[in-house]
Amino acid sequence: MNGMSQLTQHLALGNLHDKILHALMRLGKDFGLISAGEFDKINFPLSHQEIAHLVGASRESVTIALQELAKEGFISTGFRTVCIHKGKLLERPAT
Repeated sequence: MNGMSQLTQHLALGNLHDKILHALMRLGKDFGLISAGEFDKINFPLSHQEIAHLVGASRESVTIALQELAKEGFISTGFRTVCIHKGKLLERPAT
């Protein structure tokens, strides 16, 4: 499946956590990742509102989902920064 079709299908059918993780991984691939210990920082500043636009959700629901993903150890967030724990993502079961 080509990249755009795969992205469209994932955004249409996935749950919010999966949509966010997929969007973050795609941004990391497109803009690069900077190694920061266990996490890799996406080399692009992001707000919760911008992530919400990418996944087609409200800013409020994205904020809650990001907090849950951070609590589970999949990501780490800061002011306009998101870091991805690649090892943890590889362990995450596909939905």
